[in-house]
Amino acid sequence: MKTLQMVKIFLFGFILFCISEVNAQNVSPEIISSAGETFQGNTMQIDWTLGEVSITTIQDANQQITQGFHQPNYMITGIEKLQEDIGEIKIFPNPTSDWLEMNLNLKQSSKVEIQFFDLKGKLIWSENIQGQQISIQKNISDLPSGNYFLNFQIEGSKSLPTFKIQKIN
Repeated sequence: MKTLQMVKIFLFGFILFCISEVNAQNVSPEIISSAGETFQGNTMQIDWTLGEVSITTIQDANQQITQGFHQPNYMITGIEKLQEDIGEIKIFPNPTSDWLEMNLNLKQSSKVEIQFFDLKGKLIWSENIQGQQISIQKNISDLPSGNYFLNFQIEGSKSLPTFKIQKIN
């Protein structure tokens, strides 16, 4: 008698567990926000949300969760005007999964050191280059997903921006 009751309780619990697992699956992106809107035209869609200014990304083989930005198609291109008016640096695509392209358009030919760091400050690679119009592509597909920093040091320059690069799979 007790065995039959235990089997019934087990089956009831198992059925509840299965039902809750089916209801817990969701394949569309979802955002919890205090405000937001979607506008759709013939050729584009704009989505916005009011939220945090920082980014935290958690990713595995099947999904990606990003805190801080509503991003069905998230694309950033870094175009930075240098503070000393020595030229322009363009970094794209960001985020990237495999290739990172860097274009430097300097006012005069200069020696440039490019450094790529992980979040712990470990130098992943560096490269020294000389020129005025510099275009470099780097394959970063073998790096794990995460945030990295790209730093440029131009000879004779005091302050240059550091770019935050997001590597995704």
